[in-house]
Amino acid sequence: MNANRIGTVAGVMAIVTLLVSTVPAIVLRRWIGGDPGQGPVPLFGTVGITVSAYWSIVDIIGVVVPIALGIVLGVWIGRHDGTTGEMRRGLRAATIGSAVAVLLATAIPVVIWSAPADVAGVGLFVVVVQHLVSASLVVTDGAFAGAALEQFEFGSAGGKRPNGKPELGATP
Repeated sequence: MNANRIGTVAGVMAIVTLLVSTVPAIVLRRWIGGDPGQGPVPLFGTVGITVSAYWSIVDIIGVVVPIALGIVLGVWIGRHDGTTGEMRRGLRAATIGSAVAVLLATAIPVVIWSAPADVAGVGLFVVVVQHLVSASLVVTDGAFAGAALEQFEFGSAGGKRPNGKPELGATP
């Protein structure tokens, strides 16, 4: 499988993860900062109950979506890469692609909008590390888990996978 394609897909998934984990919280904060009764989001019960419920939904989405994307990526890599070496290259490309995408997506805006130069370095480092952990690391972990699931799934299928390639570790 083409490592560039895997890296690009992993990068896109990491950016989607980054957006899913940050944008809903920003929208919810803006809605709370205004008049919640006048916003486009429906209220149920009191404003406090509504805000708590929406924060819980945002938190759930921020956790489930990155892991699900990573597992889907890993299963995709596991299905298309038949040998151990190919799978390692695919997972390495996924790791590098997601890390580079998150670095670019977080570092460029922070450098552009950061204030003084002496504070920018510390702020840049903290923001980039936070997003690397929250997006790239989660997608990468999910990819490894998905690839492992894909291999274990076919472990009991007689040593053959749907694409006709032998199972990893199977003797020819």
